[in-house]
Amino acid sequence: LISTVLLPLEGFGSLNFVDTTSFEPVDTTYIAAVDEVLVRMLFTNGLPMDAEISVSIYDSTTWTKVYELPVYDENGLEKPNGAFVEAAETGTASNDYRPGEPTRFFSDIRMSADEFRQVMKGNAMIINADIFTTGFDRTSADHVNSKTIKMYTDYTIRVQLGLKTRLNIDPDLLTE
Repeated sequence: LISTVLLPLEGFGSLNFVDTTSFEPVDTTYIAAVDEVLVRMLFTNGLPMDAEISVSIYDSTTWTKVYELPVYDENGLEKPNGAFVEAAETGTASNDYRPGEPTRFFSDIRMSADEFRQVMKGNAMIINADIFTTGFDRTSADHVNSKTIKMYTDYTIRVQLGLKTRLNIDPDLLTE
């Protein structure tokens, strides 16, 4: 499929994005050394689009879900629908619906040793993202109360990832 889109793109809408990626299991020697894992996602969103993102771990031989990664907000509260990426607030018609300052926030994925071991039973990750324009009316079938936005080529979103682990390493294992 080849298409052309002329910008600015004006209107409102939503879409669902699902992607699957595989990963190789880690040597069980090293899995036993993990006490806890923290993955921090820092978002700087200049797009007039919100997103709800969840990540599930599967065993691809049977496509059995082995774990749903828990996501926590900046206050340490679990977010049941996954990470929420808040949109930059759009302006009005007088400023051509351009967003003001980008939104900045972070979400955490925290895992205990047992949760990490559960994740390592899988070998595939499915990322599910529901994306919708700022002010999109999800309460009515015709979305009549949705807010108009415009998409321009200079909008950006930045995602930074950090990883912190606590390990309990047996020094005898390091000499092998």
